[in-house]
Amino acid sequence: MSPPRLYLLSLLLLLFLTASLAASASRLGPARGVTRTHTPHKGQDHLDVMGHRQPKSPKVAVVEDMAFWNERMQAELRTQLEKTEIVSQAKNIIFFLGDGTSISTLTAARYLKGLRTGNFEHEVMAYEKFPYSTLIKTYSADKMVTDSAASATAYLSGVKGNQQTIGVDVNVQLADCDAMNIPQFHTHSILRNFQ
Repeated sequence: MSPPRLYLLSLLLLLFLTASLAASASRLGPARGVTRTHTPHKGQDHLDVMGHRQPKSPKVAVVEDMAFWNERMQAELRTQLEKTEIVSQAKNIIFFLGDGTSISTLTAARYLKGLRTGNFEHEVMAYEKFPYSTLIKTYSADKMVTDSAASATAYLSGVKGNQQTIGVDVNVQLADCDAMNIPQFHTHSILRNFQ
């Protein structure tokens, strides 16, 4: 897929997620622990330009104060410290790869799920409960935003290649059949170690 089309597709997805979040938020009403005491009226002068100052709303009681967060983080720390380290050799590995998924996409998904479940910003996604996970920078040798072929080569061999090439290193350009046939430019997959 060409970069302009990929950019347009990403933009449309972001607009769709934003619209979905807004629609979900309007159906769900105010967040937990927050009470609305003042509803703006049509034509209300919120900047007091016309000199019709509205009475101030009473302060909303905060549920998530310092004690709340300290208690929550201490509970998370206890949970992490109680886990026993896995020291045996893995029988199987599940390589969970969200191709094309960025941090902002994951955040939007968490917000949407939180709106639907009522957990709001406290929602925890299933992948966040995995015992081990990592984040990596994904870019190919010649482009800032990579495609699936070059990223698969990097994931499986540890070697970055050029955009739209697979299983070869940076010495092979797209459609360079002569260079593609040189064995020294071929990458070796980690899957060789598991056969």
